[in-house]
Amino acid sequence: MDSITEVVVMNVVMVYDMKADSVLLQNRTRKWKGGCFPGGHLENGETVLNSAVREVKEETGLDVTDLVPCGLVHWNKSGGRHELIFCYRTSHFSGTLSQCDEGVNYWVKRTDLVAEPLAGWFREQLPVFFGRSFAELSHIYDETTGGHPMTLHTQFPLPSADALPGFDSFPENSD
Repeated sequence: MDSITEVVVMNVVMVYDMKADSVLLQNRTRKWKGGCFPGGHLENGETVLNSAVREVKEETGLDVTDLVPCGLVHWNKSGGRHELIFCYRTSHFSGTLSQCDEGVNYWVKRTDLVAEPLAGWFREQLPVFFGRSFAELSHIYDETTGGHPMTLHTQFPLPSADALPGFDSFPENSD
C-alpha cells in the first residue's frame, strides 16, 4: 500500500430555510462548473468548523451558527493524495445574501434541488446532507481500474437524491 503524500481538508455547508423549504445553492463558475453548497478549504490555524463558518461568510455574506456535522466525504486520489470534505448543515443564519467570484448564490426549493444543474460529484453526495445520522462516503482509488469505487458507512440508509426528505426529519429539528 502506498504512503499518503498529501491531505487536503475542506468543508461544505448546507444552509437551509425551514419556513421557505429552501436551500442556498451556489452555481460555481470558476475551477469547476455546477451547483453545490458553499464551502472551501481549511486554513492554517483554524478548526474545521471555524473554516466552514468563514467560508460561508466569505462566499455568501451570511453569518451561520449551530452547524450540525452530517457527513464526511473522503476521496483517495491517485498518487497518495487524500481529500477530506466535512459536511455540515444549519438553518441558523443571518445577514443579507451576497455574491462572490466563486459563482452565483441563490435560494432554491428543496423539492426542486435535484432539477438544478448540479456538479456531478455533488449530486452523488447530496443525500449525505439529508441523512438522519452521520455518514461517511469514501471514494478509494483503484489502481487496476483507475476508478474510485464508492463505499458508504452510516447508521441509517441515506435517502434517494430524487426523494429528499423535509427538514423536519432531521434529528436536530425534532421536538
